[in-house]
Amino acid sequence: MGESFDLDYRLGELLGRGQLGGVYQCVSVSTGEDFAVKIIDKFSGCFDRRLIYSEIKFTLLAAFENPLSVQIHQVYEDITAIYLILDLCPGPDLFDRIASHGPFFESEAAALITELVEAIAECHRRGIAHRDMKPKTYCSTPMAVCFWLILAAQHCSRREQEL
Repeated sequence: MGESFDLDYRLGELLGRGQLGGVYQCVSVSTGEDFAVKIIDKFSGCFDRRLIYSEIKFTLLAAFENPLSVQIHQVYEDITAIYLILDLCPGPDLFDRIASHGPFFESEAAALITELVEAIAECHRRGIAHRDMKPKTYCSTPMAVCFWLILAAQHCSRREQEL
């Protein structure tokens, strides 16, 4: 874990809010590179340290050497929150894309679904199942499919299923 989020990054605009906290844009002070940061509020009614660390572990498992997944670059923790430094996926997400441009042409839809299914299949090969699949959790970039697994992953190992 890093020393201090506030020393290493400048916090930017809110990108989205979930049950455990928010996702913001942030900028590395040392490199000027843009990232996203998921800030998990320890004082939210939903905070469970064991669950949070399990989710981080499973997300790292899903993301490791997986170009179809958002990567975790650093993790910080202080008295009030846990900070996950993630790839910034420039919008729009699938929901916003549909809302602003209307239906896809068949060829666009086929390409998008192919990327999405490949991302899901790679996660399944790693024993990870996404629990929160919806258009808001998917965005496509020119380089890769950014698939928001962070705190939405569920470990499905055979060992656990046998218990």
